[in-house]
Amino acid sequence: MHRFPFDFGFVIRSPNKKIYGFSILVENMIGVIGNIGKACAENHINIINLKTSIINKELAHVFLAVDMTDALVEPSDFRSKLLGVEGVRDVEVINPILPGLLIDTTHYPLKLYGDTRSIAASELILWGIFVGLREQLGEPVAAVTLWNMGYGAGKRLWDLYRSFRGAAVRDVVELLRQVSMSTGWVSDFELVEYDPVGCRAVVRVWDNIECSIVGRSGKAESHYIRGILAGFFTKHFDVECQAFETRCISKDDPYCEYEIKPKVVNV
Repeated sequence: MHRFPFDFGFVIRSPNKKIYGFSILVENMIGVIGNIGKACAENHINIINLKTSIINKELAHVFLAVDMTDALVEPSDFRSKLLGVEGVRDVEVINPILPGLLIDTTHYPLKLYGDTRSIAASELILWGIFVGLREQLGEPVAAVTLWNMGYGAGKRLWDLYRSFRGAAVRDVVELLRQVSMSTGWVSDFELVEYDPVGCRAVVRVWDNIECSIVGRSGKAESHYIRGILAGFFTKHFDVECQAFETRCISKDDPYCEYEIKPKVVNV
């Protein structure tokens, strides 16, 4: 499967271009997006980002970011044309905050899994968690804090995926794999080994966001994602599990690899 970069389109930067946005309320009907696209083409307007969200059975919302550098009409005139498009109920023009800089503030709350409030966090924000904690608290305390944060999140993720209609126990691991890739935490995720009887698994991931941000250090740096895997497989195998990072991109390995197995209790 080919994979491609994806821009959320919340902040659109295109210097030297006339960038505008249109917040469009439409009927939830077949063909309305095509009608909007046709109106853009007829007026020499290039679509650079388009997002849709269903409001209810009757209505949907469309956010349209366009390049009007070579447009035949002004934004206010194009709004009028959009109001004449079949299926369009209302249109609001979103002006750039700076020349060539458009911000989409039309969506709230952002949702993942259909009903879970979410945020879009860049590396700049995540740096404060994965690196900032280390600088402020020191490596040992930060490692324990990140692991515990991940452990709790991993258990909650398992509960969520298991609640999906039709999801068998084995499907939950595949959900973790695909969601980790689709949300940008890793570029690829391979379940190298899976032993439900022995409660053991080996997971291999590429471009792990946590270790990518930490950078090269000569040692394994994954604490948060390691905690997620420990919590997730603790629920999955119904036995307390540990996750050990045996390979890491922070020490120049080509990927991060984790061994998950039951926790050994010293008596």
